[in-house]
Amino acid sequence: MPRLSPRSERRFRRARGLAGPIFRLIDVLAVQEPDDVARWESLGVDRTRIQVTGNTKFDYAGGGGGRAAEFRALLRQRGVADDAPVLLAGSTFPGEELILARLYRELRKRFPNLFLILVPRPCRADARSAGRSAPIGPPRSAAQRGSIGACRRARRQYHR
Repeated sequence: MPRLSPRSERRFRRARGLAGPIFRLIDVLAVQEPDDVARWESLGVDRTRIQVTGNTKFDYAGGGGGRAAEFRALLRQRGVADDAPVLLAGSTFPGEELILARLYRELRKRFPNLFLILVPRPCRADARSAGRSAPIGPPRSAAQRGSIGACRRARRQYHR
């Protein structure tokens, strides 16, 4: 879901002869705001291929999606109870992990079986990420210990 800065929009307009044909090859373009539709269309993207999704990082659409059962099955394999609430933070930047660790520690007082999933941006399976989330405490389960391994596996899969 690309964000179109005013600067990039000006540059694409100047290079419309080159950018337009490339933009017409796009199958689906997800944009955050309804105003973005006209901007992308004016650059050459077919309006029927533009979908307004909102901010997929922060907006909540409800319903849990079509793969919720698959997600729960994956968590179950890692020892997480089916009724455990999950705090999922994706694409986090340095500093956000510490904020989330503190929040997680507070929320565990109210929700003792809360399960935390942190997916740093970019996926950093190293001591720096682990050190920033040290306030959470040591891993209590195989599920928690598996997060760095999962990050390494994701990195290998992505870079094939």
